[in-house]
Amino acid sequence: LAWKASATADIDGYKIFRSENASKGYTKIKETAKDKLDYLDQDIAAGKTYYYQLRAYKSDQQSYSSNTASAKIPDDIVPAKPKNLTVIEVTTNTLSVKWAKSAAADLK
Repeated sequence: LAWKASATADIDGYKIFRSENASKGYTKIKETAKDKLDYLDQDIAAGKTYYYQLRAYKSDQQSYSSNTASAKIPDDIVPAKPKNLTVIEVTTNTLSVKWAKSAAADLK
């Protein structure tokens, strides 16, 4: 995430909020100093969409939430190779094999 500085110069910093629902459920994930205008979110999961909002704050007061920014995290993680590959039957024209089911939940 990256943003422009608040028009109000006298602030302590920014609070960053995240949700998996655009309209509700925002949780504060980070506070930054007023001169820090970006944040790298590394606590994410492939295939999910995350929504972010910012608030400038000074002491115990804070601004209204910013507009909402979103990012869909691509699911481009290669699954693990099949394990326990075994030949179970051989005939003149065919070969049958079996293997252990993958633990990856998103395989079809």
